[in-house]
Amino acid sequence: MVLTCNCKFSRRNEGRSGADFQDARYGSGRRVHNRFKMSDGTKMGRCTVCGNERQISQAKLKAATKTDPGLSLNAFLPRKKQ
Repeated sequence: MVLTCNCKFSRRNEGRSGADFQDARYGSGRRVHNRFKMSDGTKMGRCTVCGNERQISQAKLKAATKTDPGLSLNAFLPRKKQ
């Protein structure tokens, strides 16, 4: 999901900054975040450039699904065991 994060440098010290690529692709200050859940069930997102973690509200999830039709709110639901 793409959320606002104003980071400019990667912690990995790569030659080309991921921030430059994402600024060009998604707009200035917009970064891809990987979704995950904390052990207490809190929905979180981790910036793919700087690694900062933030809590994601239901409103942010709904807004992200409007901008990224491939994103599903069901991503946080437990998967059924086969």
